[in-house]
Order: sequence, then structure tokens, then C-alpha cells
Amino acid sequence: MGRERLLVLVVALTAACEREPTPAGITAPPIPSAPRATVRTVASTKLYRIELTAPPCTATARCEARVAIHAIGGYKVNAEYPTKFVVDPKATVTIEGTGTFAADPTDKTLGSLTVPFRAKAAGSANLVGQLKLSVCTDEVCEIEAVPIDVAIPAT
Repeated sequence: MGRERLLVLVVALTAACEREPTPAGITAPPIPSAPRATVRTVASTKLYRIELTAPPCTATARCEARVAIHAIGGYKVNAEYPTKFVVDPKATVTIEGTGTFAADPTDKTLGSLTVPFRAKAAGSANLVGQLKLSVCTDEVCEIEAVPIDVAIPAT
């Protein structure tokens, strides 16, 4: 019986809301959409695939790029290696540190690096530098310096 009363109440309220007139001359403002982050594959080899995700950012505000490392071909992300991003002087962003790395605790083939940055000006913020990483099998480790050059919209 309680569910039936609740259903009747919901139907009645919905009908009442649909019948209320909108005051003359008043329109609801559009709901702004959230900035969409674009995922880009920035490097792919027989050992790994690197994807970078960064939403549009506001010039001079703190922004973040997320670099995902996917080890492939029997390799695993080396959680012991000091994975980091080293900025190139050509970058039009200021990097705050070398990033924060985390290996996935349940999937040894995944790791991510969060890179905080600030766009120097509005327009296109160029994140340019090298991602220093290591992937390993049980027998061998490979150390790589992956070039990164990505434009991120800055307003």
C-alpha cells in the first residue's frame, strides 16, 4: 500500500510541475557543460602505450595532466623506477615538480603519472618534455625517455 501512495504522489507532483507556467520574459540560463578532457595516445611501442589526458585549463591556474602507462608484450610497469616528467624549455607551461607516479596495485601493467602545470598564457599550452619510465619482464628492464609534445587549450 505504501508504494502505491508514493507512486501516486510522484505522478501528481510531476503533472503539477508540467502545468506551471513560466513567468513571461524569463528563460532559464543554459547549463554550462564541463570541460571535456581529451585522451591522446602520445607514444606506442612493442613495450608500452602512453596516453595523456588533460582537460582544457585556465591560464595561470593550476591544471593537471594525467599520463597513463600501459606496459604490453609481457612487460610490467617498474614501480621501483622514479618515473617522472622532465619539462623542455620550449614548453609554454610551467611544470610544478616532476609529477606524482602511482603503479596500479592490482594490474602490474598499468601506472599513471599526474603532472601539475600552469599555462603561461591563454591560447594553446604546450606540454613539451620527456617522460622517463621503465618497464620490465622477469629477466630484463628497459629504461625509456619518451618525448611528449601536446597542445592543451588554455583560456
